[in-house]
Amino acid sequence: MKTSIADLLASMENDDPDIRADAACDIGESGTKDKRAIAALIRHLKDDNSQVRAFSARALGGIGGKAALKPLINSLSEVDSCWNSNAAANALGDLGNPAAVPRLITLLSTHPNDDVRRAATLALAYLKAPRAVRPLTAALLGDSCADVRFEAADALGYIADRRAVPGLITALSEAGERDSVYVREHAAMALAKIGDGRALGALRNLLKSDKTSRVREAAREAIKVIERVTKKQSS
Repeated sequence: MKTSIADLLASMENDDPDIRADAACDIGESGTKDKRAIAALIRHLKDDNSQVRAFSARALGGIGGKAALKPLINSLSEVDSCWNSNAAANALGDLGNPAAVPRLITLLSTHPNDDVRRAATLALAYLKAPRAVRPLTAALLGDSCADVRFEAADALGYIADRRAVPGLITALSEAGERDSVYVREHAAMALAKIGDGRALGALRNLLKSDKTSRVREAAREAIKVIERVTKKQSS
């Protein structure tokens, strides 16, 4: 028997956080546009329990509409946990509202917390915002956190804007810390998604010279994809 929205709203106020989390999930899956339900989910973005916060964010991504935009951005920007930041980022992507982009760019460019910048990068990837190419490229080449850098590479691949190609080529040569391997790998993968022949020379050099097998494999696959695309374009 289907649980009514009224019963789910009552469960959202239960003392047991597992019951609150399940209720948030069920409200999201119901597809309701009931303003009371949306207000309850927004309120529980500040719940004492991290699972309830994350499930509320996910539900809002499906049903929250414009009312959820600012609360989700605020939730993403709070230094809480990587899980909650990612849930808010996913929800913003599900909402698909480009009005979030300027605030997300500000968070990516200025927030001191690595998890928040990473989550902002994820949200920009999901939104596929062309105006984010420049700040994402800046993050790819200059952020202090390797996780942010390789997520920025992924985001540029999702957006697939040719303006990102020079920065991604530069990222292929990142050296130093162990995590730089992931930056080079994801930069190669992003270049494959964009399919611009300007990257072929750098990718061939990477294939010959990189000491890490996963990076070489990413370069090999990117070369195959780009050669196929450029051949198709010239025929």
